[in-house]
Amino acid sequence: MSHRHSRKQRNKSSRGSASFAFGLGRAGAAQPRLVTATDVCLWSTIVMVAVCFGGRAAAGQLILVVGAALTAGCWLLHQLSARESKYTWTGGEWLWLAGIAIGVSQIVPLPRDWMLAISPQIGRILLPSTGSHSAAIGADVWSQLSLAPWETASGLATFVSYAMLFLVLVQRVKTTADVERMMFGVGLVTIAMSAFALVQYYTSNGKFFWFYAHPYMTTDIRPTGCFTNRNHLAQFLALGIGPLIWCVLRRLDPTEAERADSASLPDNRRLWGTIAVSLGLGCTVLTALSTLSRGGLMAIAVTIVVSVGVLWRLGRVSIMVCLGLVVAAAGIGAIFNLTGSESSLTARIGGDSGREHVWRANIAVAQDFPVLGTGVGTHADAHQLHLEKPLDGGEFTHAESGYLQIMSETGFAGLGLAALFIVVSLWWCCGALRNADTRVSSIAAVVLASLLANVSHAACDFFWYTPSCILLLAIQLACVCRLYLSTREEAGRVVRTWRFPALLAWPAAGGVLVAAAWMISLKLPAALAEPDQMRYITLNLATPEFYADDDDRRVAQHEKRLAILRAVRLDPHDSRVQEKAAVAYMEWFDDRQEQSKNPLPLGQLRDAINASQFESPAAMHEWLDRSVGKNMKLLKIAVKHLRRALRESPLRARSHVHLAELSFLEAAGAENESAYLKQALALRPRDPDILFAVGRQTMLAGDLDEAMECWRVAFENSQRLKRAIADLLAGQVTPEFFLEKLKPDWDSVGLLAQAFARVGREEEAREMWSRYVRDGRERLKATLPEAEYLPVVIGLRTAHQSLQQPDEAIRVMSFGLKRFPYSFPLRLALGLDLVAEYRFAEAAEHLQWCAARQPEDKVLQQAAAHAVKERLRSSATSIGTSVDSDSRAEVTR
Repeated sequence: MSHRHSRKQRNKSSRGSASFAFGLGRAGAAQPRLVTATDVCLWSTIVMVAVCFGGRAAAGQLILVVGAALTAGCWLLHQLSARESKYTWTGGEWLWLAGIAIGVSQIVPLPRDWMLAISPQIGRILLPSTGSHSAAIGADVWSQLSLAPWETASGLATFVSYAMLFLVLVQRVKTTADVERMMFGVGLVTIAMSAFALVQYYTSNGKFFWFYAHPYMTTDIRPTGCFTNRNHLAQFLALGIGPLIWCVLRRLDPTEAERADSASLPDNRRLWGTIAVSLGLGCTVLTALSTLSRGGLMAIAVTIVVSVGVLWRLGRVSIMVCLGLVVAAAGIGAIFNLTGSESSLTARIGGDSGREHVWRANIAVAQDFPVLGTGVGTHADAHQLHLEKPLDGGEFTHAESGYLQIMSETGFAGLGLAALFIVVSLWWCCGALRNADTRVSSIAAVVLASLLANVSHAACDFFWYTPSCILLLAIQLACVCRLYLSTREEAGRVVRTWRFPALLAWPAAGGVLVAAAWMISLKLPAALAEPDQMRYITLNLATPEFYADDDDRRVAQHEKRLAILRAVRLDPHDSRVQEKAAVAYMEWFDDRQEQSKNPLPLGQLRDAINASQFESPAAMHEWLDRSVGKNMKLLKIAVKHLRRALRESPLRARSHVHLAELSFLEAAGAENESAYLKQALALRPRDPDILFAVGRQTMLAGDLDEAMECWRVAFENSQRLKRAIADLLAGQVTPEFFLEKLKPDWDSVGLLAQAFARVGREEEAREMWSRYVRDGRERLKATLPEAEYLPVVIGLRTAHQSLQQPDEAIRVMSFGLKRFPYSFPLRLALGLDLVAEYRFAEAAEHLQWCAARQPEDKVLQQAAAHAVKERLRSSATSIGTSVDSDSRAEVTR
């Protein structure tokens, strides 16, 4: 009987060690069910948030707050049911409370004088407190420091979720063995993400998870995993590389081998486990490199260098291990080079991302709002106040720097708090590094590496709003915090621990329940509306070629309209959705008007009202009821949505522009229109789209000089809008007017020439083309690099072709080819031009050269074959003609 009992104990010990070696389960006695439920909720939250695009999607945000509440709830129930419940004070609680206080101070209503004393610039952001336009959008009663209160409240809910999970984790991991299991878990999650990213990339059909088509991102360009931004995948993997290095070294530790031997763990099982973890580490590094993320590359380098360096300093890494890592790095680098990714990464490192413009804008915003910023979640609109060079057709949704975005959104109070978080985390790591137990100090080393990777990458990217990355770091910081507290206890220093009485646990559980209800109420509307928003964006991005015919296009437009109207009903707090819904109603009005007896679109209706000069608003509305009828209801609904958008966020400049378009419906129409347009320009003084829209409205109002000033800046900053402005004016003004008012650069002169040609003004087009050619030839005399030289040559070719001078076009291309004889674009264009002039002998040489370099291009292969065939036919004809001439001469003699 005693023999069987001893054998049972050995088997149990063996299973426990094997389980521990892989970081699964807990050796020894079974843990309470509520603790197991806490672990399940925690890891389920981490996995599900990652699946929902790293928490960027609204569904991922909802899962985050629900998971945090469930995790905290399970732990509190465990505290209630445990015989002895204790809470260990970490010192970081004050930081979490300070962060919550900053968020609350931004959304709580304040007396207007207090608000303007803290943030005087809000008085400039809001419309003047007098006037019907100000009262209509609620600017006269605005009382919050945040300029997007609902977004700020949502961000605060995310922060509270982080706080819940971190504090529960610190209390959950009580021993070094608990910490090691958490680190193993982080390593496994990292390996799973890297493996999924590679499999999805190499078997990609362009869709996430092979079935979801994201409107902005595909999976066949670079590995993305579950993230819509490859920088975030790179950061996620960089945060897991340190724990994976620790896992490999843990399994190579002689003491671990002795423990496995004593537990009768088979050698081959231990060996294959070590190989699996090592391959997972290599796969993770290779995947992170393949993202071609510059910040991610820096984070990986920091993680590896700090991890290996500190572990070597602690004596945990031998020379042989360092050599092994060097060999592994060389192998990964060779694979990276063979896949052609190295040259692409070199190009990305040398490229211009435009980050310096948004950085300067955020610094300027922080100077305007130094105390508490513009509010969490306001960056997409707030930075436009000072952005000197906006993106053409896009926007910087984030600051591309965690520190600058925190500084602009939460002021120097928030930036100081972020610095304190970093300092305290470094203090925990350094304190745990001094522990004499190498198990503790080695974990602290890799957590320090992860923290430094996060801190360094945050300087040039803002992934702190991506919950998956934050959760992975939060787990490691919670672990190192617990190790730091253990180190203090071992050194005989006081660690404050309080008994957790039931009387306190019940109110805490109630507080978690209330917080959960509040957080879900903030996140649920966006999650419900997200499918319709994504559908709207997808249809909005579809090009005209996507539709089979006009009927198909009309059906898609109707579906797009219904999608955004469903979204605004489900999520009425999103100012952007409100604005899009208003635009949908305005487009719906125009569609209805096309089918009415009096087909007046919105623009013509506005002009008719301005020209009529009605005696009173009542007379105007009476005329509108007769002319437009029930369709007027659509415009009134659009106005309501625009006003709601500005009540949610007064930074929405486009809403001001649209209200200016509809201001004729108001009693003080002309006055309100001017106020709305001025406000739009104040909010986005350099935005090309706003400038174009304001210019169009001011031109319709009869102020051509003001319109041209707006269009000049838009023309200068937007290649996309240049054609729209040129087409709008080409039929009405002279080339001299263009040159004087818009001051076009050389490229734009060619665009203006094309605009004149499209409206049939051939003489003006030839005049602009001649100027374009003259200035272009001067540019060719300068010593330009190939990247700047080729567009000039191609542009001159287009000009000569437009002037019906094909020989000059060929001469220019030949001149350019002499300078850059290995230029593929020049050879291809010259070959095609020679074919068009039936000069097949010359064309064949260039097209064959191009075809040899792109054998997969079937069209190019056919063009080259055709040129060669025609060259042979011409040669045969010439030879035949020569033979016939010689024969006739012989007969004559």
